[in-house]
Amino acid sequence: MLHNVADLTTALNQLTREKETVTPEFVRHLSPYVTKHIKRFGLYVLDLDDLPKPIESKKFNVVC
Repeated sequence: MLHNVADLTTALNQLTREKETVTPEFVRHLSPYVTKHIKRFGLYVLDLDDLPKPIESKKFNVVC
């Protein structure tokens, strides 16, 4: 899940840099949890060498 949080943070930072409007309504639909296409008995590969980049800690420009 941490990898998903890092990816979402990177995407939101990129949108902010591109001057896109990020609203609470938009962010409300994001989730780091897998909620679709879950494989009940599927193969889940954990690559412990594939570490996420450090999270860029800054506040997003969320327009209310």
